[in-house]
Amino acid sequence: MSFAEILGQEPAIKLLKNSLERGKVAHAYLFYGIEGIGKEKTARALARALNCLSPLADAPGRKGVEACGGECRSCLKMESGTHPDLIVIKPSGAFIRIEQIRSLQRQLIYKPLEGRYRIIIITNADLLNKESANCLLKTLEEPPDASIIILMATDINELLPTIVSRCQAVPFRPLSPEVISEYLCSYGDNRFPPAQAALLASLSGGSLGRAVRLADSPLMEMRRDVCIQLISLSRQDMQGLLLLAEDLAGRKEELPEIIAMLSTCLRDLLFLRQGLDERHLINKDLREVLFEGARRWTEKEIIHGLELLHSAEQAVTRNYNRQLILENLFLQLAH
Repeated sequence: MSFAEILGQEPAIKLLKNSLERGKVAHAYLFYGIEGIGKEKTARALARALNCLSPLADAPGRKGVEACGGECRSCLKMESGTHPDLIVIKPSGAFIRIEQIRSLQRQLIYKPLEGRYRIIIITNADLLNKESANCLLKTLEEPPDASIIILMATDINELLPTIVSRCQAVPFRPLSPEVISEYLCSYGDNRFPPAQAALLASLSGGSLGRAVRLADSPLMEMRRDVCIQLISLSRQDMQGLLLLAEDLAGRKEELPEIIAMLSTCLRDLLFLRQGLDERHLINKDLREVLFEGARRWTEKEIIHGLELLHSAEQAVTRNYNRQLILENLFLQLAH
């Protein structure tokens, strides 16, 4: 993994490369932004560049800021996941636990085994619980020599302000639909037709990771039916409402994504009600259904519907009764 392989994050990459060239790398970084936009790939590219034995220049006259691409022993070990100076910490269950941070602190007592630096990548840092966050804070306040900690978070506001203040924050921006669509058109062995790639890019919310997941998910086949059902919800069909709630409630793992898709549908209705160009629609393949829905729904109803979906999404993530959440949601959305 090299910086050259990171899509659409030029400002973040430029900042890191400049730090490498000047030899002034921060002891701790905080990469933040939505999931699936290259934060972990960038962290691993930085880890490689820091310990590469034969770094490459990315421009004439510039010091080596890119890893060699798997030619040296260090990069080969990074690639295989066997480098002793690369430590990756991920949530254990719902949180990153204090035992994981204490184990890290014990390892940081010692100098790097092979590389110039020991690099610690903490994914989902916004899932540090109170105890583990305070424990990590002590390490950030007294950073060990030759160690660099990279935190990754979706929501910077979920982190202790004292942790944020002790890291160099590096924002990662959502990717443009054009970048995602272009990638999907040449995605490994599964190259998508331009129309399908454009639809996936629109639905992705700027996340390449989400676009790839959707491409391989049965949700794409469900999306059309569920969106049509949402637009045509009727209080005259109570049985249909309850059956829809029951069906979707049984899809525990997929439900947050389904609610997000429903939100894009109402967002499209709002755009049409406000007279915006239909080129801005996300669900372009539902054009006729959306125009019909925009005639039935008022702007006030659409905005209220978006608020209801947001509340339902939060309730689902807190493991409340899914069927009751959905029954209440659909009853309030029905015309």
